[in-house]
Amino acid sequence: MDEIVRSLGVNIVPVVSIIGTFIFAAIAAIAQKEQKTREAELQLQFKRSLLEKYNDPDAIRGILELEDRRVRQKADERRVLGGTIVTVVGIALVVGMYLMTGGPTLSLPGLIVLGVGLALLLYPQIMEQLAPSRK
Repeated sequence: MDEIVRSLGVNIVPVVSIIGTFIFAAIAAIAQKEQKTREAELQLQFKRSLLEKYNDPDAIRGILELEDRRVRQKADERRVLGGTIVTVVGIALVVGMYLMTGGPTLSLPGLIVLGVGLALLLYPQIMEQLAPSRK
């Protein structure tokens, strides 16, 4: 009987872990959807208040362009932060794999991560060069 309980416990732990992971992912997706819905509602409220306050379409357009620019700048800052973190992780993987294996043969995963990090770092600068009116 004791052996059955032990084997049942060994089999349940991975199953519960997997189910917990998927439940966490589902809750995160629902929360993200709710956040986007709330942001859209707030944006609509903001635009309605602009229409009530100003009757000048040019003033409203200017305010909305400033808001768009601020949102893009924040997104670029987050992208650069993420790119920095991923680049450092890639460098650590390359160096760690090289030191552990004694050669560059298994450094490919680190190089892939390093490339993704560099792409995230360079994306805002490339987009700024391609579309100077963006900022």
